[in-house]
Amino acid sequence: YRVDILWHSRNYFKWGLCIPSSCAPEDVLATLKKTLVPACAANNITMDLWINEDDCYTAPIEVSTIVRESNRCLKNWWTNFLYINNFVDPENMCLLQSWYLTADFQMFLFSIPVLYFIIQNPPWRVPVLGGVLAVSVALPSLIIYQNEIWALFPMITE
Repeated sequence: YRVDILWHSRNYFKWGLCIPSSCAPEDVLATLKKTLVPACAANNITMDLWINEDDCYTAPIEVSTIVRESNRCLKNWWTNFLYINNFVDPENMCLLQSWYLTADFQMFLFSIPVLYFIIQNPPWRVPVLGGVLAVSVALPSLIIYQNEIWALFPMITE
């Protein structure tokens, strides 16, 4: 499926969709016209649909990648369910992009006792929040330094 042909101007919007070779382009076009055009018309949007087979190409995701990801999810689905996938077998994480949800949830859980403590002890607000800020800057910096990781997204132009 190709979604990188996505651009728009003020009066024109183009969205590219590549279909598998097992689907007939005419059938896909008929289905889209039957579903999208009436929905757009109901919202005063004019839509013209066509399929240009010349713009399609083989998807960048190979079958082996899909099989590998599927096997990881069959094995480690429960770690995503419990939000512990960044601790338990992180090399074989199911849905790699889900690490963000896990990290966000864990930070939320961590914040509850911190907030409870600083609400109960007002004089400690600044030192505790300052300490949390210092640790949140120092720990990633230390990990980046020790593991020699790119700190910023590498921009290589050739």
